[in-house]
Amino acid sequence: MIFVYFLVGLYFLIKGADLLTDGAASLAGRFNLNQVIIGLTVIAFGTSAPELFVSITSVLNNSSGILFGNIFGSVIINISLVLGLASIFGIVDVHKRLVKLELPFTLLLSFFLFLALNDSFFGSNLVNQLDKFDGLILLSLFAFFVWTLFNYKEGLFEEKPEFILLSKLKTFLYILFGFLFLIFGSHQVVSNGLEISRVFGLNQTLIGALLISLGTSLPEIVTSFTAFKKNNHELMIGNIVGSNIFNLLLVLGISSTLKPIEYLPSVTFHFYAMVLVQVLLFVFLFFRKDKKLTKSLGFMFLFFYLLYFILNFY
Repeated sequence: MIFVYFLVGLYFLIKGADLLTDGAASLAGRFNLNQVIIGLTVIAFGTSAPELFVSITSVLNNSSGILFGNIFGSVIINISLVLGLASIFGIVDVHKRLVKLELPFTLLLSFFLFLALNDSFFGSNLVNQLDKFDGLILLSLFAFFVWTLFNYKEGLFEEKPEFILLSKLKTFLYILFGFLFLIFGSHQVVSNGLEISRVFGLNQTLIGALLISLGTSLPEIVTSFTAFKKNNHELMIGNIVGSNIFNLLLVLGISSTLKPIEYLPSVTFHFYAMVLVQVLLFVFLFFRKDKKLTKSLGFMFLFFYLLYFILNFY
């Protein structure tokens, strides 16, 4: 039955994220912002909500392996699997501000996380963990990220997207039930994910990185391919990059301010894999004048994910 409860939890996570995203998009549709910003903020928050609720549940249950595995695994999936598949089906245009600002920002963020997670580098008696101080820095960086969105206005108010505006009551109910579904779903996913890891003798990090992260990334996958199908490349890329930043800043920031999160040795491989795929994406786009994701890059990303998946069992 644990697999049934786990799948039920995933369903409520996905449905909750869907309701929350539609409700939030309805609110955002009343403002004059373009697809890049909507993707980086409103849609990214909605699709990152499963990771947030799973992470909070994990930290309260002292399951740091699931938390880190879920977050780092989600970033890897967003880039290698989602962008990889999208690039194979068609060339993807990338907005130049993402290459100038958001992608370099994620690399600097990864460097900060490396220092924050490896406290033992600064003293052998220190414990490797994300504590409240680290969490507050991450949340401050998130506030800075949001500030840059509205103060670096290059291209922000071009191509205004179309939204289905819901009634005020529907908007409220979508957001309310979105959060309720996410709370229930995250509890089912974490508790039953832990039970699955015990039954099969797998470590929590592996379950978080390969199983739970795929489930919590489904909203990003569905939203991104819906945007891609409608030729809204900016919305799709904004959603992916924004979700990654939300996961690393907001989700880890909130989780570590609630309770210190122990950094387990089993997490190191997933952290380095996450950094590597971010570097590959940035370097490829930085040296391309047309800022497009091509089919060859898509196959490279899919190979990266396949290799990452296989190496988890060695």
